[in-house]
Amino acid sequence: MSLSSNYNPKENEEKIYQSWQQKNVGSLESQENTQGVYTNLMPPPNLTGDLHAGHAFGHYLMDTLTRIHRQKSEKSLWLPGIDHAGIQLEGVIDKAIKAGEFDNELKSIANLPINKNDWPKFLKQNYEKIWLKLAWQKADKWRYNQAKQASVLGDIPDHGRNLFTLDERAVNTVNFAFKKYYEDGLVYKKNYLINWSVGLQTALSDVPEDIGYEKRKDPFVTFEYRVSYYHSFDNSLEETHKELSDKLYKYFFKNPIIVSTVRPETIFADKAIAMNSKVLKYQVLAAGFTQKEFDVLVELMKSDNLSYNFRILDEAKVLVENIKLILVDSDSEVDPNFGTGALKITPAHDITDYNIFHKYIGGEFDQAIGRDGRLTDICGEFAGLSIEDGRKAVIKKLIDIGYIPEKTEYEKNTKLDKQIAIYLGVDKKSTEGWSKYQIDWNYEHNVTICERSKTIVEPLISEEFFLSYSNKDSKGKSLQEYGLEGIKETNYYPDSFQKLGLDYVNNLKDWCISRDLIWGHKIPIWYNLNSNPEKKFYTSQEIKANPELIKDFQIDQHIPKKNGNWVQEEKILDTWFSSCLWPLSTLNYIEHKEGDRSDFDMYYPTQDMVTAREIFYAWIVRMTIIGKYFTGKIPFENVVITPTIQDEQGKKMSKSLKNGLEPVQAISNYSSDSLRMAMLGGMIPNRNMRLGGNLADRLMEKYRNFGNKVWNVARFLESKEAQKKQFSDPSSASIWILQKFVVLKSELEKNLQTYELTHSINAIYSFLWNDFADWYVEYLKTDETQLAFAYKLFRQFIITLSPYLPFETQALWQDYFQQKNLLVFEKLDLNWHTKFSSTRNPEEFQNIIEFIQEVRSIKGLYAIDPVTLIDIFVNNDMFRDYENFIKLSARVTIHLQEELNGQFINSKIGYAINILDYIKDKEFELNRTKKLIDSLKKQISQLEAQLSNQKFIENAEKEKVLQKRKDLEERIFELTAQENKLKIL
Repeated sequence: MSLSSNYNPKENEEKIYQSWQQKNVGSLESQENTQGVYTNLMPPPNLTGDLHAGHAFGHYLMDTLTRIHRQKSEKSLWLPGIDHAGIQLEGVIDKAIKAGEFDNELKSIANLPINKNDWPKFLKQNYEKIWLKLAWQKADKWRYNQAKQASVLGDIPDHGRNLFTLDERAVNTVNFAFKKYYEDGLVYKKNYLINWSVGLQTALSDVPEDIGYEKRKDPFVTFEYRVSYYHSFDNSLEETHKELSDKLYKYFFKNPIIVSTVRPETIFADKAIAMNSKVLKYQVLAAGFTQKEFDVLVELMKSDNLSYNFRILDEAKVLVENIKLILVDSDSEVDPNFGTGALKITPAHDITDYNIFHKYIGGEFDQAIGRDGRLTDICGEFAGLSIEDGRKAVIKKLIDIGYIPEKTEYEKNTKLDKQIAIYLGVDKKSTEGWSKYQIDWNYEHNVTICERSKTIVEPLISEEFFLSYSNKDSKGKSLQEYGLEGIKETNYYPDSFQKLGLDYVNNLKDWCISRDLIWGHKIPIWYNLNSNPEKKFYTSQEIKANPELIKDFQIDQHIPKKNGNWVQEEKILDTWFSSCLWPLSTLNYIEHKEGDRSDFDMYYPTQDMVTAREIFYAWIVRMTIIGKYFTGKIPFENVVITPTIQDEQGKKMSKSLKNGLEPVQAISNYSSDSLRMAMLGGMIPNRNMRLGGNLADRLMEKYRNFGNKVWNVARFLESKEAQKKQFSDPSSASIWILQKFVVLKSELEKNLQTYELTHSINAIYSFLWNDFADWYVEYLKTDETQLAFAYKLFRQFIITLSPYLPFETQALWQDYFQQKNLLVFEKLDLNWHTKFSSTRNPEEFQNIIEFIQEVRSIKGLYAIDPVTLIDIFVNNDMFRDYENFIKLSARVTIHLQEELNGQFINSKIGYAINILDYIKDKEFELNRTKKLIDSLKKQISQLEAQLSNQKFIENAEKEKVLQKRKDLEERIFELTAQENKLKIL
């Protein structure tokens, strides 16, 4: 059976993948005669989505790494899985219900609300099992689709160990972990200021993967707080102090405190005004107070012997009152140079305010915004309004009642007045002149948003469960300490991520682990309603001190067997809670016993963790902390941060922009091998990689052509029946290509250590295309004694190439090399090259190559047709040995001559050419050369001027500067060649 004229990926890829599946090639059980182990764990993709370009990149890299290590006789485990995507899936199912996707399944429910938008909430509250059934129905489809997509990529993980984060093994690990955290005193329940997703109606943690920031323009409002009274907490204050406090009260009466905010709708929950003491000092000294008076006032106010309160009045009606003035000295708490140097303190809606309030005042406070994203009852007439509408209404009110001061310098701005009217939704006439007020109507700032729903995140007080990073466990260590140790022990590619990880862990806040959802892992806490109707949470310390409390409260995966009316905690655990146990869940940590040769004992810690930087903090850092906490060992030795895939213009790929690369479609247009090599060709850890549009097509076409070149080399060897030839001693050319192959393998191994596979792809491409095909195959056409050697070398190259081009190499393995076993099982012979010895010098063939390249260059320089046969005079018998090869490759006739004579002489290689014999119009060529020299000099002068311009060097993109330098080098080289030509002419 001879090879087809072209490799057809559509005919081969699906068939080859099926053969891999039938032989279960990814399984540990299929690997024999191994030494050492290799493990990498697949970051479980979210259940809800298709595999996008970023997933494809990660999969190709992990698959390639695993194939390489398997070739090296290491027992290699690539462990796959899928994440249940708690928040994301719940949102998707809710949208599907609202859109009517499940109308048939829900038609039997008679009491559904009239408005479909209310159905998801209604179902979860009253028919939780039905909602979950719908979710599982979709989940099963998504899991099947992702498996299908992975097969198109060519993934060969250990499918038998595939884990879904809601599988029983994962559930058991989650409950085991929660119980251990609890028993070690690391889990607690508390009312605290958390991130609340208004869109998803659940708490979020504060990692970048959960919350993001979006630039928006909102009014930055400056308004007044006017003094209402002052209060002395010490009736024995000296009369002089009373006079002084009266004096300050009168000052505030004339000079209200000015604050600025982008959140005027929260003023109803204000508890204080924090003023930087430097600002107050500057103001009162300018008003005639002495330094001594100021010092006394500060001492009284900071000791709580004197308190000034402020308010906002709507005529006789109080809008906001009992706002206490507090003085702070720290510029980090209140920046004296931002706004007015005074900060409204709203502890219910800002973490900075929350901390300042508890540090200086303490006590209870109310929320101005509820969980539904609407203003609460404390907002009076504004209650029930959305945040946006409430903001507009409060701004209008503050203007109406005169609490927003006017600008000191003001020019009428009709255009801005109209913009204000449009923003507030009022008649244009009613806002005439409103641009005079101290409001920046286009203030740009970052708004916290939920990364899943892209809706606003409100800081709200909520009773949630937390995992402490600072409490000490039974061994006397905190999770924070485990994390710092683990990050220092882990290798990062690039290594800058180690510092990022350490900085993050040093500033960790306790993790809010509870979510108000139903899709996910239920918190394994049980309350006995008979004796604990309020569902009170007891710490492990409280249980130890009073064991009787287990009748009221228990931590257990299943309903307690003790008598009582037991109900489970309604909240579920953050999706990341289970994801961060991934190395423990997948390798079955809770079932292993020390030294039992189980998966955990054999494969933990894993070698490589390949991941995107977007989940570095939420996942990688947390897995490191948790792995160290449970096992005392880091979960992975190396963390490799994959490039971010961008479109052709360098923009992030997104569905909304429709600029993404669809892997399945790209593979259909080209091949899985082409996409794999195009992606791996950009594999430098954490570098952005452009791969979209025409650029992606050009790259995939390049590597499809590379695949065709590999196929054509095989067809050439097949046509010469190289596999049947008798082996003879290697020639200089064969030793030359062997050395190139040894260098290639060395380079591949070096790049493997740093995960910079872009260099490996370039080296593979260069070896096959430039060295093997362009030179060695052309040489073989003139020396068939070396075909047997070429066959053996090409076979080793195909084995080496197979992790990077798995489908086509398998096709060649069976169709050309006639091997019945799968190539993926073939071990790499690291010492294959040592079997060949020869007295022939590879530099001899290298000299011939340089000679041919030089002759070709000379023909190009002197505008001689490449097919023109020219005479070459040589003084070295070496050329005679390669006469046929030289004639084929350079179109020359060799003449032996003791003394070299001619216009062009190369004494190093030993040849001469009478070049003028081949120039038809010497005068024309002379003039053309002079013009070209003048042009090159001008280009060089311009480039030198640019590169000597410091501003250009500092402001231009690095790639542009490098390209200019490269252009300069090329122009100088070309100028030298043309000037030498001119001398000959």
